[in-house]
Amino acid sequence: MTERLAELHVHLEGTVSHRTASELAARHGLPPPPPYLYADLAGFLAIYREVCRSMRTAEDFERVIIEHAAAMAAQNIGYAEISEGDERPTEKEILSARIIDRPIRPMFPKTWRSETQLVAFVMCSDQQNDADVLAV
Repeated sequence: MTERLAELHVHLEGTVSHRTASELAARHGLPPPPPYLYADLAGFLAIYREVCRSMRTAEDFERVIIEHAAAMAAQNIGYAEISEGDERPTEKEILSARIIDRPIRPMFPKTWRSETQLVAFVMCSDQQNDADVLAV
């Protein structure tokens, strides 16, 4: 029996094919998004925002979800945590992630190349210290 895989942190807008994004944009009278070519994060985010603008109705989201579910099924992915929205993390969220990442990163071998997600839960707090610091 083949093991089912999981996708843990998928932004729905990031799963839209260029063809679908172009068709959705045309449906709403928008120009098509630029080709999915980018050299850096700023370039990726510019394209990502254009794709987000093309998704306006429940039908748009339904189409994207159905297409992504089919793509996941083809890859034997049986579970996904999907979010939507192009909100940038706040400065505090970025700093909190760094507080958790920096002490842990040296524990991984230098040859580690697998995508890894760490989740920190604060189960109890004195309510005087920030939870991000306690999560370390």
